[in-house]
Amino acid sequence: QAEGYIERPVYWAAGERSRLQSVARGGTAEDRMRLVVTLGSAFQQDAGAAIEALDAGPVFTHAAALLAAGGSAETAELAFAGEPAVGERPLPPAADRQLRFDTLTDGAFDVSFDAEAARVRSRVLAMADAIYAAEAGGLDPRAATGDPEKAMIDYEKALQRALGRSTGPGGTVLGGAALIGAGKASATTLLPPDVAAVEVNEALETMADALRDDPDAFWRFVGDERPAFLNGDALDADAAARITLRAESDGLYALLIEGQNEMFELYAAGEARPFLIDLRAFMAAAQAWRAERREPKRGDRMRKK
Repeated sequence: QAEGYIERPVYWAAGERSRLQSVARGGTAEDRMRLVVTLGSAFQQDAGAAIEALDAGPVFTHAAALLAAGGSAETAELAFAGEPAVGERPLPPAADRQLRFDTLTDGAFDVSFDAEAARVRSRVLAMADAIYAAEAGGLDPRAATGDPEKAMIDYEKALQRALGRSTGPGGTVLGGAALIGAGKASATTLLPPDVAAVEVNEALETMADALRDDPDAFWRFVGDERPAFLNGDALDADAAARITLRAESDGLYALLIEGQNEMFELYAAGEARPFLIDLRAFMAAAQAWRAERREPKRGDRMRKK
């Protein structure tokens, strides 16, 4: 390798790329589903880059990312089935669809300054269009006799599915954009497709309970770092009751706390950088803390009363 040059992997020979691209973009829903599963299995952690190089279109690319993150195969299949009908069935106006996305995600995708956020946003919208076309294509929201309000409700459901929402065992709502936190401190947060908002909120409640009991014991379950305010003060139980989360990347989340007029983030104690948690590890730590003290979940305690 010559100095100053970076070797980039070549995933596809020209003929192979053309053949697979034709399936990814124009195959039947069944063929596209088989292909996206096969590519995910074959490339593992490199699947995202391989599919990007395939230039397989926004719906296929987003479906691959959703499945890799633990999303629903049913959602991917539905999007593949509906995509051919997007040009034939009426959708709510583009400006309304984009506004609903921005409102639902509460500014999580800053498309003005982040090119990757803009790409993800366009892919989510493309998948939502396909899901809407598959499920709610019979109503023309622009027609005088149509019901634009219902159309936007249906479109928001499609957006949630494209963001990873599904229904788990026992009717548990998983993934998507969800309210995380307590009371006024709650804010919309994007969750991984296999994570339930109710369980995230229970973990935050456990954190607040633990900080009243034995802060050091709880944080030992979480890791080596401790959260603190910018002035160096440690997070206490009262402040913890006003915590919400903001998705960063790769399953990491920042802790935000409600201020007088805005939310501000906590920092790693002794460091000039935000305190980040691995969400699944944090939830496991809360569960381990409860188990050590044989504490039921807060929701279970409420049901017993």
